[in-house]
Amino acid sequence: WLKCNGSMARMVVSRWFLVLALAWAQDDGTCDAQSGQCTSDPGAPHGGALVDLILADDAAKKMVASSNAKLELSERQACDVSLLINGGFSPLKGFMKKADYESVVSNMRLASGHLFGLPVVLDVADESLKGKKVLLTYAGTNLAVLEAEEVFKPDKVKEAKASYGTTSTEHPSVAELFSELGKFYLGGKLHGLTTGFDAVWGKGFNTPAQVRASL
Repeated sequence: WLKCNGSMARMVVSRWFLVLALAWAQDDGTCDAQSGQCTSDPGAPHGGALVDLILADDAAKKMVASSNAKLELSERQACDVSLLINGGFSPLKGFMKKADYESVVSNMRLASGHLFGLPVVLDVADESLKGKKVLLTYAGTNLAVLEAEEVFKPDKVKEAKASYGTTSTEHPSVAELFSELGKFYLGGKLHGLTTGFDAVWGKGFNTPAQVRASL
């Protein structure tokens, strides 16, 4: 789990930090991220509905067969894919395209207006995957197929300053951004092939749907 802490940090910051700030301003209850209105019930998932991108078995097989490119993910990337397809980054349904990325960096909001603290992006070395259906794999497991709709070159200096408050590589996330992440970001819709987090994190982690069901 510790190796996936960057993904977990994005989930916590993006989905809850500002929402909790609203809630703490009230006595008790759950606060809507857009309106700021608070209620005493558990509240809807961020964005209004919990995203579930997992395909049924037959649909998953067809989706894999339709893919025309393949990308082996790093552990960090695999953590992000797992969170996305299981609803951990709701309301996102894939990796951010340029409009959402720039809106989050500038305003901490998606283009839709929903609060979102940090970019969720798939970094790649070049533009060769644009327009393809990319099979995303990790350690021998097919995790998802990405419809690679956009490839864009980010302003990493702006991203670092806006996201982490500094451009100094003494900050570990800034160092990772500058030295480890690819020059381009690949955005588009994901189709999930693996339920849960076992393939990436190991056993013992509940999905967002399972957590909500236990409340």
